[in-house]
Amino acid sequence: MMGVHVTVKPLELMRYLIRLVVRPGSLILEPFAGSGTTLQAAAMEGVNAVGCELDERYIHLIYERFRLGIDAPLDILI
Repeated sequence: MMGVHVTVKPLELMRYLIRLVVRPGSLILEPFAGSGTTLQAAAMEGVNAVGCELDERYIHLIYERFRLGIDAPLDILI
């Protein structure tokens, strides 16, 4: 697998929540990006998202999610 984060959320749950509450054309702010589940779910649902992660140990997990086939742009600022 990609690595471990202590609070990984189920991808399908995050996709469902995005479909449930996010209006088309909205922008999601994920202030605690962690392993990037919300960012991945947003990309898969065609929603723009900005993520912030304080702990650099988890940045590689986000990159890995997108490297494994999520066809969406990923810009990370550290």
